[in-house]
Amino acid sequence: MYNRVGIAKQAYPYLLSKIMKKYIFILLIVPFLLAANCNGDDSEDCHLRVTIVNNWDKDISIYASADYPDSISNLGYAIIDRDIEANSTKKVRFEYIDCLETTINYQNKDGIMMVYFYDKEVIDSYPRDTIIKYRMYLKKIDLTIDDLQNSDWTLTYP
Repeated sequence: MYNRVGIAKQAYPYLLSKIMKKYIFILLIVPFLLAANCNGDDSEDCHLRVTIVNNWDKDISIYASADYPDSISNLGYAIIDRDIEANSTKKVRFEYIDCLETTINYQNKDGIMMVYFYDKEVIDSYPRDTIIKYRMYLKKIDLTIDDLQNSDWTLTYP
């Protein structure tokens, strides 16, 4: 039995199977190709990491937010790194962004990101709402892309 275009009805399952295999192949290969093009390294126009220098004799934790001007009241700021050991240097990646340039410049109209340095013992000892309510951070820095470029993408405590 044939349909209007002369294709046997028995051929439908074969044709559908062949077409579906092509689509499945495409759906599986495209994500790998896209992932291969993603570069996890910093580039001139896209910085994913900053260097943290802890010159203090205690471990620190670093948090950041682009919710300028008062991100401390926002519970949504992100952890950069919870474990920066005393008297050490560590290159860290901001966990919630692709490029610092894009996030800082487009997240808010002022192009400013706040970075908070905390004593790690405080982070481990108190609930987050208490830390925020009493502003228990050691240091707060308001940063622009120019600030980060001028510091060679390095943040230092103290």
